[in-house]
Amino acid sequence: MKQFLLLLIMLFSLSCTAQKAFKPVKTALKDKKYNEAITQIEKLRTDSTFKNNTKLCLYAIEAYRGLNDAENTKIYLKKNYDTLAFFSTTRELIATSLQLDSIENALQHETGAKPKQKHLVCSVLNQYYPNINAAARFYYSKKDYNNAMRFLRISIDLPHSKIGTLAKLPVKVDTTNSVLYLISAYNAKKYDEVHRYQDTALQAKSTRRIVLRYLALNAEAENDTTSYHSFLYEGWKTYPSETFFFTRLADYYNKHKHYEQTLNIAQEQLQSKSLHNAAYLARCAAYYEIQDYDSCIVNAKNLIAVDSTNVEAHYYIGASYIQKAEQVVMPQNTSTRNYNKALAQRRALFAKAEPELEQFRRMAPQSQNLWAPLLYRVYLELNRGDKFAEIEKLLKKF
Repeated sequence: MKQFLLLLIMLFSLSCTAQKAFKPVKTALKDKKYNEAITQIEKLRTDSTFKNNTKLCLYAIEAYRGLNDAENTKIYLKKNYDTLAFFSTTRELIATSLQLDSIENALQHETGAKPKQKHLVCSVLNQYYPNINAAARFYYSKKDYNNAMRFLRISIDLPHSKIGTLAKLPVKVDTTNSVLYLISAYNAKKYDEVHRYQDTALQAKSTRRIVLRYLALNAEAENDTTSYHSFLYEGWKTYPSETFFFTRLADYYNKHKHYEQTLNIAQEQLQSKSLHNAAYLARCAAYYEIQDYDSCIVNAKNLIAVDSTNVEAHYYIGASYIQKAEQVVMPQNTSTRNYNKALAQRRALFAKAEPELEQFRRMAPQSQNLWAPLLYRVYLELNRGDKFAEIEKLLKKF
C-alpha cells in the first residue's frame, strides 16, 4: 500500500513539474506566438526529462502548423510570402510527426502501451508530404543542391517507411526524384551520394541518357576509370548520336593509348547516321599518335568536307606534313642528286603544311602553343624571312 502511494506521489510530482514546465509553451501557443513556443520547446528538449515527451511533439506540431498556415494563407491571398519559411516549417512538421511516431513506437515496445497518435501522424503526413516534393523542385530549380537533396531524400524514403505505407503516401515520383537526387549530389560534389538511388534512377528510359551521363561524370570525379569507361561505352552503344558519349569514349581510348579501340568505334560511328565529324576527328588523333600520317591527313580532309568550320583538322594536316617531312632521309653528301631530290621532297612537305597551319592560326589564335612552334619550323625551313622573325619574337614571349 505504501509503495502504491509513493508511486502515486511520484507521478503527481512529475505531472506538476511537466505542467509547470509546459506553461510558457501553452501560453505562447494560446497567444499564437508560434516562434516563441518553438523556442521554449527546444529549450525543454535539452532536459533529458522532456526530450522524448509526446506532449512536446504535439505542441511542436501545433506551432509549426501555425507558422506554415500563416505562409500558406499569404500564398492563397497572393500576398508576399517567405518561401524558405514555408518549406522549412513543412519539413519540421514532417520531422516532428515522425519523431512523435518513433517515441510512441518505443513506448509500445517497452511498456505495451498502444500508440495514440497514429491517426494524427498520418493526417499530417498526407497533408504536408506534397509540399516536400514542391520544396525539392524549388531548391533544385534554384541550384541549391544541398537543400534539394535533403527534401528529395524525405520524398523518396518516407513513402517506403512503415508509417508512410500506413499513410498511403504516393510512390509514383520515385524515379523522377531519384534522378534529381543523383544530379543534385553530383553538382553538390557529394560523389558517394550519387549512388544512393542509382538503380532506381536508371529505370526510366526517358531519362536514362542523362543519368548515364552524370554517372560517367561522377566516375571521372571519383577516379573510377573502370566505371567511367563502362558508363561511356553503354551510353555510346545506346545513344550513338549523343556527342558526349562518343567523344569522351574516344578520348579515353586515346589517353590510354588504346588506339585500335578508337579506330574501331570511329569506324562503327561512321556507319551510323550521325557524328561523322567526331568520328573523323577521333581517327585523326589515333592515326597521328601511331604515326600513320597519311591516314591522318586523309581523315582530316574528310573532316573538313563534312565540317568546314572544324579547326583541329587543319592542325592535324599541317602537323602530319611536318612529321612526314622530318621522316625524309637526307643523304650525308650534300652535293649529290639524291640529296637535292630529298631536300626538294622535304621542302615540298613543309610547303604543304604552311597554309594549313596558317589557317589553323587564323581560326584558333588562342592556341599559340600549338601553331607557333610548328610555324617556326616551317618558316625556318622555307626561308620565310619576315614571317620567321615574327614567330621567333612570339616564341620568346612564351
